[in-house]
Amino acid sequence: MSETLSSRLRCRISLFARDTEAENALGESTYEYALKRKMWAEIVPSSASVRDTEADESYVEYTHKITVRAPCALSTDMYIEYRGKRYDVVSWDPHYKHRDRIIITAREQVGRNGTGI
Repeated sequence: MSETLSSRLRCRISLFARDTEAENALGESTYEYALKRKMWAEIVPSSASVRDTEADESYVEYTHKITVRAPCALSTDMYIEYRGKRYDVVSWDPHYKHRDRIIITAREQVGRNGTGI
């Protein structure tokens, strides 16, 4: 029995995009992010690696493959939220076998105590 795309998309994610330019407490120019859309997705862990900073602190960098329905307008300044975690969009490609879906590569960074950086 073949599994359809709709039965595999079990995670309800939120896609955020840059909205307006703002100024932070230091007077620097930053961007506010706004919810662009909510959609169903499949999230599969892809890799994990330990990274070190110049201050001898380490963090774990997780990479995930997120499958969504096509078409979906994406850019690398967007991020995805799912269950309180933030996944930064790194890249995306159409699925080579099934053109009705897009595979997003997203990165999640987690610090030593398990919190996001």
